[in-house]
Amino acid sequence: MRVRKEWKIIMRKQAWLAAAIFGCSVLMAGCGTADKSYQKGIQAMQAGKYEDAGKYLQKATKENGDRAEYYIAYGMYLNEQGEYDEALKQFKNAYQDTKNTIANVNNKQVYLGQAIAYSHLQEYEKALDACDKALELKNTESLNHRIWCSKGVVLEALGRQDEAVKAYQKAVDENKTMMRNMKIKKTGRHIIGLAQFIRSLEIMMRQARRRSF
Repeated sequence: MRVRKEWKIIMRKQAWLAAAIFGCSVLMAGCGTADKSYQKGIQAMQAGKYEDAGKYLQKATKENGDRAEYYIAYGMYLNEQGEYDEALKQFKNAYQDTKNTIANVNNKQVYLGQAIAYSHLQEYEKALDACDKALELKNTESLNHRIWCSKGVVLEALGRQDEAVKAYQKAVDENKTMMRNMKIKKTGRHIIGLAQFIRSLEIMMRQARRRSF
């Protein structure tokens, strides 16, 4: 089964939103050249200057190959550009084979990026496995609604409609919880974006439910 148009739209949004939200929240060390390139890349991404974002993020990975967040952000950029095989290479570079808070935060983003890439490559079982691994990590729960959304997309592609409906519902519930817990200073455009995301999920959930009958 091919990924439907609405899936493609929401999965592409996933890549940018994940990178933009967590690109600025992962702990940074120092203010070296690579760090400056990375921050410029994130700023360009948030401003919609995608070509500049790609150049800066790639530059950051070359200037310092030891920072997982650089590879993650560049991988998300490549996902948005439709370069899924190249994106998977970046996520492989970012993966940290250890268990601590920072590694778990990074690996959760890695798994989300992999899920997006594998979905577009129609390797749905791999995408589903990536979603499940991401949900096993308890850090950065603000990512969960996006992971559940990705899982719903994958399950629907696999023809597992009932499970897809449940995944979409989990995404809606997680998103609403995050909005309730949000501080007042984060209202405005960010809240509007999350509300739009919920509406998109609810539409997809209704469509999946109809197909399950």
